Amino acid sequence: MNRQPFALLAVALAGVLAACGGAAAPASSTAPSQAAASLAAPGATSSASAKPAASASPAPLASAAASASLSASAAAKPATATDVQLALGYIPNVQFAPFYLAEAKGFYRDEGINISFDNGISPDLIKAVGAGKFKFAIADADTVISARAEGIPVTYVASFFEQFPAAIISLPKAGISQPASIKGKKVGIPGQFGSSYVALLELLGKLGLTEKDIDLQAIGFNQPPQLLAGKVDAVIGFANNDALQVAAAGTKPNVMMLGELVPMVGSGLVTNDDTLKGSPQLVQGMVRAMLRGMQYTMAHPDEAFQITTKAVPEAGGQNAKLNQDVLAATLPLWRSSGTDANGLGWADPDALKAMSDTMVKAGIIRSAPAPDQVMTNRFISKDVT
Repeated sequence: MNRQPFALLAVALAGVLAACGGAAAPASSTAPSQAAASLAAPGATSSASAKPAASASPAPLASAAASASLSASAAAKPATATDVQLALGYIPNVQFAPFYLAEAKGFYRDEGINISFDNGISPDLIKAVGAGKFKFAIADADTVISARAEGIPVTYVASFFEQFPAAIISLPKAGISQPASIKGKKVGIPGQFGSSYVALLELLGKLGLTEKDIDLQAIGFNQPPQLLAGKVDAVIGFANNDALQVAAAGTKPNVMMLGELVPMVGSGLVTNDDTLKGSPQLVQGMVRAMLRGMQYTMAHPDEAFQITTKAVPEAGGQNAKLNQDVLAATLPLWRSSGTDANGLGWADPDALKAMSDTMVKAGIIRSAPAPDQVMTNRFISKDVT
């Protein structure tokens, strides 16, 4: 059985468009679990977690000195700048704060790149990257695995969400205090696709369970209202967004991070083989600018948020407090013990293999592609990003 190999549950950050009756996030975008510019201006998704967070002590946020070091290490600006359109795969929102900041601070210019962002929503984004319509995109690792399995030449080159943000979210009355407690429960998920679905399948397998051992409900991107209304016992949603919305309604939910329970790789920067092989310096520049943006955002979240509100006015005003909370909850997810040891943007190849094996077992793909075709850490450095 082939469950839409290019479908992608969005990475994490935004708000409640679906909850308010808006359209759900597209399968292949790195969009929030319940997108809304009015709230979150993620995979994101879709979207990210190289090493399970439970094994890592919380990493401190980047310092101003670290940001300065990154700036000093940036490559000299080439004489001729290259125009690059980065496909973000979703409407402008706070998920993309590091990219807005990197543009505003000139981090892309430092790399000789004239950056622009494409926020078009397409179910075939990863195919468009493979075909060369876009040289770069932000996408989830499961879509890259699926693409490679289908012969589409795309490679994951830097993690954005190092820790996978999806979680099992439930109200205390459901009694889901540990992973095994989901057996026999009604569990809501946007659908049987994407990285969160893969993570759930990994967890069930680890527990010796299958989908038949839970009552899995496809609820679209409506996790908080479905949970609060008692339609389901638990939802698979994002800890840095959906859980905050549930808490804002007056009840602190139980939250179990899937990335702490099973190995997962979150969303990241993706390019195609032609660019990877023909323009490695450009790839390095795109990676470095993104990581500098992430570093600066972690070191200066208030400034980063203000820059974001210039690109996404809906994120401010009456929505500012929630969006600031979402951003604050997101910053730790960009780091782990793995990135501390290997450099920001590093992704765990063992976690990628675990995802691939789960996708084969579930019939999402027929066979696992070679790991070195799906992902590379060659552009990641602990000292010079």
